[in-house]
Amino acid sequence: AVDMFQKVNIPIFGVLENMSVHICSNCGHAEAVFGSDGGKNLAAKLGMPLLGQLPLSLPVREAMDNGTAFAMQQAQPAIAGIYTEAAWQIALAVADKGKDFSGRFPRIVVE
Repeated sequence: AVDMFQKVNIPIFGVLENMSVHICSNCGHAEAVFGSDGGKNLAAKLGMPLLGQLPLSLPVREAMDNGTAFAMQQAQPAIAGIYTEAAWQIALAVADKGKDFSGRFPRIVVE
C-alpha cells in the first residue's frame, strides 16, 4: 500500500496499528494475540512515525455499533485515551505537512 500511495503522490502520515492488543472485557488484561510491536517495527522499517497502537476491545466495537462513543469514553477512559492520543498524532502529522488537505476529505456535518 505504501508503494502504491507513493507512486500516485498520496501523502502518508505514518503507521496506525489496529488490533495491537486484545483487552479483556472482564478483567482488563491486555494480550498481544497477533504478536507485539508489528506497527512499531513497520514504522521503523519505513522511516515513518508510529501514530498509535489501537487495541481490539469489545466495548469500542459495541459503542461504535450503537452510536454511544461518548458513553464508552466515560466508562472506559484508558481505552478512550489511546484513541484520543492516536487522533492527536494524526492531526499533528497532517498539520506538519504544511498543506491544506481539507479538499481531499468529505465534509462532515454534525446536527
